Amino acid sequence: MSGFAKRYSFRSGKVHDESCKFYNGAPLAIAACCVLFCLGIGLIIGFETGRGGGQVRPWQQVRLPESLLPIHYDVELRVDVTAFTVVGQVNVTLRCATPTRYVILHAAELDIVDGDAAPGIRGEGDVVTTTRITSWFLYEENQFLVLELDSELTKGAVYTVSLNFRGTLRDGLVGFYRSSYVNKDGQTRYLATTQMQPMGARLAFPCFDEPAFKATFTVTLVHRAGYTALANMPLENNTRVWARPDYISAGMGDYALDVADRILAYYEEYFDVPFPLPKIDHIFIPDVIFGAMENWGLVTYAEHLFLYDPSRPSASGKRETARIVAHELAHMWFGNLVTMEWWDGTWLNEGFASYVEFLGYGYVAPDIDVAYLERNAYSNAVQDELWEELTLAARADGQTDLDVKTVMDTWTLQMGYPVVSLTRDYGRGTTQATQQYFLLDPTATASAPSDFGYRWHIPLTFTTRGNSFDQPEQVWMRPDQGTSSVSLQGAGSDDWVLANIHRVGYYRVNYDQTNWQLLIDHLNSDLYEDIPPDNRGTLIDDAYNLGRAGQLDLSTALDLTRYLVRERHSVPWSMAKAAMDYVVTVFGSVRDIYDNWQAHMVQLISPFYNEVGWTPQQSDYNTEAGQVLAISTACTYGQTGCVNNATALFRQWMNTNNNSHILETFKSTVYCTAIGYGGSREWDFAWQRYLEAEPSEQSLLLSAMACSRDTVILSRYLERSKDAALVRRQSAPDVISYVGRSDVGKSLAWNFLVDNWDFYVENYDETQFTMAGIVLSVTKQFSTQEDLDNLEQFLTDHPNQGTATRAFFQAVDSTRANLRFRQDNESKIRAWLERLG
Repeated sequence: MSGFAKRYSFRSGKVHDESCKFYNGAPLAIAACCVLFCLGIGLIIGFETGRGGGQVRPWQQVRLPESLLPIHYDVELRVDVTAFTVVGQVNVTLRCATPTRYVILHAAELDIVDGDAAPGIRGEGDVVTTTRITSWFLYEENQFLVLELDSELTKGAVYTVSLNFRGTLRDGLVGFYRSSYVNKDGQTRYLATTQMQPMGARLAFPCFDEPAFKATFTVTLVHRAGYTALANMPLENNTRVWARPDYISAGMGDYALDVADRILAYYEEYFDVPFPLPKIDHIFIPDVIFGAMENWGLVTYAEHLFLYDPSRPSASGKRETARIVAHELAHMWFGNLVTMEWWDGTWLNEGFASYVEFLGYGYVAPDIDVAYLERNAYSNAVQDELWEELTLAARADGQTDLDVKTVMDTWTLQMGYPVVSLTRDYGRGTTQATQQYFLLDPTATASAPSDFGYRWHIPLTFTTRGNSFDQPEQVWMRPDQGTSSVSLQGAGSDDWVLANIHRVGYYRVNYDQTNWQLLIDHLNSDLYEDIPPDNRGTLIDDAYNLGRAGQLDLSTALDLTRYLVRERHSVPWSMAKAAMDYVVTVFGSVRDIYDNWQAHMVQLISPFYNEVGWTPQQSDYNTEAGQVLAISTACTYGQTGCVNNATALFRQWMNTNNNSHILETFKSTVYCTAIGYGGSREWDFAWQRYLEAEPSEQSLLLSAMACSRDTVILSRYLERSKDAALVRRQSAPDVISYVGRSDVGKSLAWNFLVDNWDFYVENYDETQFTMAGIVLSVTKQFSTQEDLDNLEQFLTDHPNQGTATRAFFQAVDSTRANLRFRQDNESKIRAWLERLG
C-alpha cells in the first residue's frame, strides 16, 4: 500500500523494521482488548442481508454456538489518516469441538471482501481438508457473520478461517472510533481508540465477541509516519503514560504513573499472582463513553477526569485519581486474568475491583488466601467457583461451619436487599428481629419469583449504649426464619440499641418508635459522638428511606436530622445531605415548603460553615471534605454569606481573567453559585472559558453552566450541546442531565429530550448505559400527575425505546413513588416545618 510511510511490528517484545505486530502469548478476552492509533478515524459499513428459514438455525440463537473454539487471532489493520478508511484482514485459528457445517462469528458494520479475497478456510498441522466455503451472509438481528461449508468440520481438528474486510473508523464512542483535540497551536489532532466491552470488538474486526471465547492475538497496525501505535502487548518492555504532549510536559500524568507503579507492585504481592503481561500503559483520551476501561496492558481513561495537575493541588483530586487507577489495575486480575463466562457475571468483576481498589490505594489489606486467581488464570469463571475457593479459605482459617455459597446465593440469585426491623421487649431485654424485602414503593411487589422467598442470610451486628462498637454482638438471621428472638445483652429500658455497626451489612434497619426516640435524644446530647460517624450518617439515611417506603413516620426522620446543627464530620453530613435532598426532589416546586426547608437547612449548616470558613484546610481528607461539603451545602441553600463570597470570587475572575485565587476544591461551588445567582454576563463568561479550558476545567464549567435559573439561557445551552464542535459528543448527555436536575430545568430538559429523541438515539443508543442515564437523570425530579402523564404518553408514542427501555419503566415506577410520597406527606412536612418556626 504505497501511501503508507511505515509499517511497525511488535512481536514478543522485539522491534522489527519490516512490520508492526503486537503478539500476546496469554489469552485475552475480547471484551477487554484494546488497540489504539494516534490518528483520526470514522466508520461506515454495510453487509449482505441475512437469510432465514422455517426451522431454528444456529445463527438464530442469541449466543454463539460452542461448536468452534477460537485459539488465536492474527489481525492486520491498515488505517489511512487522510481518507479515514480501514482495510483489515483477520486469520482466526480455531478448534472444532462439535462437527458442524457452519462457521459463525460476530461482525457488525464491516464490508466483507468477496472475489479473489473472499472468505477462506484451511486445515492446520496434520489436518488435510477439502472443505470450502460455499456462501456467506450476515444475520443482522444477532450481528452474526455465517460461513456455510460444503462438508462438516472434524471434531478435534484445527482450522484457520481467513477474512478480509473494509470500513471507515467510527464517528461514535464504541468499537474502533475516532477522537480529536486542538493543540496549543490551534491544530486539530486526531487519534483512534477502542471501546470493546461489551459488544464492540465485532465493530473492529470479525471475531467471537463473547467473554467466554478467550484466545491469543497477534495484531499488526499499519499507519502513516508521524503517529504512534499502541496495543495490549509491548513494543518495548516498560511502562509509559500517554496523553496530549502539553499535558505530559506539564506533569499531569506523573501522579497517576507513580500511583500505578506502586499499586501494581502491591497487587502482585497481595494476590501472590504476578502481573502476567510485560508492560502496562495508561492513556488519557479526549472522547470516551466510560470514565475508564481496563484493557489488558493498555488502560484508557477520560482525560477530563483523571489527569492530575500538580500546580492546582487537591487532596480529593489526588484521592479520586488514585482510586480509579487502583480500580482499573484490579481488573488486570479480576476481569482480564480471570473473566466471567457471560455478562450476567459482570458483578463479579466490578464487585471485586470496587472492593480491592480501597486496598490498593490505601495500601492496607487483610491476610487472605487468593487460590481463586491461580486456579482460574486465563480462563472463565462463574460465581460458584469463587464461593468454593472462599469456603476453602475460611475452613483453612478455622471457620469450619461456613459455607459461602449457601450465604451468597441468597444475595446474588434474587433481587434487592432486606430491611431488618427490631421490635424490643423492654422488660425482658430482648428484641424480635424480622427481615423483609425492602421496596421504596410500598404498593409495589416483587417482579420475579425467588427460590428464597426474598429472605437472606444476614449477619446482624448490634450494640447498645455503653457497649463496644469495635466488638459488636453478632447473630445470623436465616432465610427460613422470618423472625428471630435476640438477647440484647443486658440493655436497660433507657438504653438505645443500634444495629448494622459501621454499616458493613447490606441491609437497612428499622426500630420501634421508643428506640428511635432514644437514639434521637442521644444524638441531640453532648454525647452524640459516642456513635461513630458512619453510623450517625446511616441512621439518617435509613430513616429517610424508610420514610419514603412508608415504614416510618416522616416526622421521625425529620426529627432525627435536627442534631446536624452539632455535626462537624463529613461522613454523616454527606450521607444526610444525599438522603435529605429527596425532599427538594419532590417538593422543590412547592414554594412554601421549599422556602421553609431552605431556611431549615441554612439553620443546620451555618454553624459548620461559619466554623470552617474559606481558609484552606488540607491537613487530611476528612477535614478538606468537611469544609467543601459545608461550603457547598451552605451555598446550595442560599446562605447569604456563602453566596456573597462565592459570587465575589467569580467576579474577581471575570475582572482579572485569572482564577488562581479560587481553590480547586471550591471551584464547582463557586462557579455554580455565581452562575445561579447571576445572569447572562456570568454565563457568557463561563461559556468562553469553557471553550478555551483544559478538560478538567471544562468538566467543572459544563456542570456549573446548568446552574443558571434563566430558562432562555438553559434552552440555548441545550441546543449548543448538540453541536460536537462546541460540546464533545461524550458530554452532550451530561448537559441535558445537569439541566434536568433543577426545578427550573426539569421541564426544559424533558421537552428537549422528547423533541430531540432521534438525535440521542442515533448518537448514544449503542453505548450501553448512556441512554438509560439520560432518562433517569431527566426524570429524577418527576413527582406530579402531569409528569407521569407525560412519561406514559411518550411510551405510547415511542413503543421502541432501545437501550433506554428498562430506564423508562424505572422512571415510571419512580415517578409514581414520588407522587405517592408527595400526596402522603405534603401536609406532614408542611406542618413539621411550621412547628419549627
